[in-house]
Amino acid sequence: MSAEQQPGSKIIFPSIGRDGTILLFSVVAGSTDSISYLGLGHVFTANMTGNTVLLGLALGRGQAPAEIRSFMALIGFVLGALVGAIITERDQEHTLWNGPMTGSMLLEGVILAAFAVMWYFIGAEAIPVITYALILLSGLAMGIQSVTIHRLRISGVATTYITGTLTTLVTGLVNWLHVTHPGWFAVGRRGITRAPEPYVQHSLRVLGIQAAVWIVYALSAIATGVLGVHSLVIVVWLPVVAIAIVIANALIHRYSLSR
Repeated sequence: MSAEQQPGSKIIFPSIGRDGTILLFSVVAGSTDSISYLGLGHVFTANMTGNTVLLGLALGRGQAPAEIRSFMALIGFVLGALVGAIITERDQEHTLWNGPMTGSMLLEGVILAAFAVMWYFIGAEAIPVITYALILLSGLAMGIQSVTIHRLRISGVATTYITGTLTTLVTGLVNWLHVTHPGWFAVGRRGITRAPEPYVQHSLRVLGIQAAVWIVYALSAIATGVLGVHSLVIVVWLPVVAIAIVIANALIHRYSLSR
């Protein structure tokens, strides 16, 4: 008798898991940053480190339009982070599948969909106010996503802060080499032993996801650049598709757990 036919049995649906979800978030961030830079006047809406530099340069050169664009991205991101924190802090459980986390994903998806629809039907450069509105929406979505990832408490992983992810990856790699090959770091010392295998395997898994986040972010930017040469109007749907997969997976997972 199949699981569907057995009384009290649960239907288990395929799941992309936590790591797959994080990589899809990386697709969203990488493509969104690239879209905003190429089509919204050289501004970053996910990477606030780069956007802060652009804002400073614009202020230093007295370029008012660039100042407004970078400032709108910053405001949108901060507001998104605020909204995301209010939503996700309603539940102290650090999992992808609780109600508040799923709610924050849904809100991000709605905002990204509104961004794509506005771009598709109106255009990014129709009038300045439309450009500013698109920047604000994009920053809002990325602020929410940043808080969602932060709530998972995964060491060194941030899809909107790639500098920090790379830094943690390199220092983590050195630490992993230290615990797996202690003799390399202890010339002349005796009695050095290898770390327990569970710790080694956990460290390796964390390093893997950190490296994958950076690689997927970069590949998403490359794909956006290549496809954007032909039509950014089509490319703006890439982050929408990625977040839709994340949301569908979360909803299906929650449904399977409730069965």
